[in-house]
Amino acid sequence: MKNRSLLVVLLLFAMVCAVTNGCSDQSQQTDSDPDPAAGNEANPNHDSASDSDGKVKPDSEVTATEPLEAKALLVGGLGDWKPIGFGGEGEVYFEDGALNLDYGNPLTGVKYRGDMAELLGEDLDNYRITLQAQRVEGIDIFLGVTFPVGQAGHVSLVLGGWAGAITGISNLDGLNASENKTTQYHAFEDKKWYTVKIEVTIKKIQCWLDDKQLVDVNRADYTKYDTHGAVVDTIPFGMFSYGTWGKVKDVRVVKLD
Repeated sequence: MKNRSLLVVLLLFAMVCAVTNGCSDQSQQTDSDPDPAAGNEANPNHDSASDSDGKVKPDSEVTATEPLEAKALLVGGLGDWKPIGFGGEGEVYFEDGALNLDYGNPLTGVKYRGDMAELLGEDLDNYRITLQAQRVEGIDIFLGVTFPVGQAGHVSLVLGGWAGAITGISNLDGLNASENKTTQYHAFEDKKWYTVKIEVTIKKIQCWLDDKQLVDVNRADYTKYDTHGAVVDTIPFGMFSYGTWGKVKDVRVVKLD
């Protein structure tokens, strides 16, 4: 009788251990092996726009933006650019894909005679100008670019003025490129092409020479935008040199809005 009771106890103990081990094994399998059918529900941050470390890319990195269309303004000849009769001006001619502004006494320049509203919009605002310029010979302004600042006025970016080194904007509140906060000094080389970019928005005037930013003007900081008196004939959009032989090519304009 005692042996039968002991046998029953051993059988019950074996059954309890079997049940306990089975539950433990099932729990371990659930924790370590998620259901592959769960897919992205197991990691809601993982989708087709995620990078290798699982971080979701912002929309701007997923959707490419269409490039803006630039209008080329100096192709195969002067086109809508007309020489300005400053008095004492040098020769203006197109050769080997470039506009030449030869030595003047002191100024040589051209003015854009096309439709400015069609080019920049009625407000003459929110646009970018790009070009390449070269000083062939001389020690003064090899390129000045006059452009509108919306309906507020016009200014000129000058390169290599005042003995060949000064860059800046003329004029801001009546102060020229050698007198205001945009004044910078740059050692220009003869017969080297430089890339110029000008951007005008409702808030700023910004200019770059190659990869260096030359100008970053908050329009709200100034009340008067005008050109130097000697180059008013380049308004609203023109280019000039001062006692120096300069070249310009690949002039392009694009609206930013």
